[in-house]
Amino acid sequence: MDVHGALVRTLAGYGGMGGSDSAGVQWAASYDEAVGAALETSSKLVSQSARIRDLLAAGAYNHASGEAGSRPSGGEPPAPPVLGMEPCLVSTVPSAAGGGGDEPFGWSLIKSTAGLIWPNGHQDQLRAAKTVWYAAAESLDTATSSIPGAVGLLENQMSPEIPAAVATCSQASGDFIELSASFRELGDACGEYAQHLDDAHSEILDELSKMLAETAAWEAAMGVLIPFTGGLSELGHGGLAARIGVYAARIGRVITRLAGAAAKIALRVTSTVTGKLRPLAARIGQWLEKAKTKLWRSGEEAGPPPGVGPKPPAVKPEVKDPKLQNLINNLYKGANSPDRVGDGTTADAVRNELQTLQMTGGRWHLTKAMETQRSLANWLTNKANTDPADRAVAIQELKNLMDALAGR
Repeated sequence: MDVHGALVRTLAGYGGMGGSDSAGVQWAASYDEAVGAALETSSKLVSQSARIRDLLAAGAYNHASGEAGSRPSGGEPPAPPVLGMEPCLVSTVPSAAGGGGDEPFGWSLIKSTAGLIWPNGHQDQLRAAKTVWYAAAESLDTATSSIPGAVGLLENQMSPEIPAAVATCSQASGDFIELSASFRELGDACGEYAQHLDDAHSEILDELSKMLAETAAWEAAMGVLIPFTGGLSELGHGGLAARIGVYAARIGRVITRLAGAAAKIALRVTSTVTGKLRPLAARIGQWLEKAKTKLWRSGEEAGPPPGVGPKPPAVKPEVKDPKLQNLINNLYKGANSPDRVGDGTTADAVRNELQTLQMTGGRWHLTKAMETQRSLANWLTNKANTDPADRAVAIQELKNLMDALAGR
């Protein structure tokens, strides 16, 4: 909840950072939508965490009450748990579109010639926003790092509702990891657009400088003093107007490239953030509705869900890095077992456990999957310059684990 609140308060100061020109508005539209999805998911995960805490407390109370009642000597029943209030969090921030800024000297000539709008996003705010998103992701990672240990403690308990509790906590942990990755993706979107703006401004200002120098030379040759801030009608010379048109065309191409870069970022953000988080938020919302009146139970239905069906054995990739190979070997231990579930990988074992709420092969694989996921992420961070083929394998294995933990 602290991470969410701090993020919303800070982002409130970055409204309009994308600018009001066409490229900035296009970038901001996808960014705003992704921010909405991220904050909605964050809010729902906070609510889910509070509800999980209440369910665990209520379950522990029920068991303690039962044990107290079963003692021949009697005794005082345990105090009922104090259930928390579901938080009501703000999930909206000002749009990144809008804002604006001063146009550079000479831009009025370009505007009157071609009707172009100065790309007026704010690189300083965009880069600051990237820092905010990355800091929020790091804080989220820190705040949720204890979940695997808590899941391990739950796994040691003997109770019919434990499998469902373990599955729910493990899936919540995977959802937090997905959200943290989305925070970083949003930060990258801000940082990348800031760099594209820097590059575009540099090219445009260079063209403006050349244009103004050429205009001054024309004026000197004609012996006419003309304010640079005037329109074309004041120039009074067709040749000079034509030269300004040439510079306007060059600047127009720079702006077109900027718009293309903005569109590319927008497409990626929509795919990797909005497209993933909207279904995730909807799933958590459904869970919250069911959890309002129902504690975890197992065995309520006529029989357990079918789980992951048989598949051909997974083919283990071979890599050059020994540490990465050890991680992969551990993920593919069951691939050649005749009793394998799914393709025998840890990822399919997790999928089976989330579907059936039962162990796979006599033990839970959720904690192992989360620990390996973190190890793969750390390996990728520390091995930025390693063999590209090894990195591709690590990314694929990390994605498979993330999908499995997210129930996909």
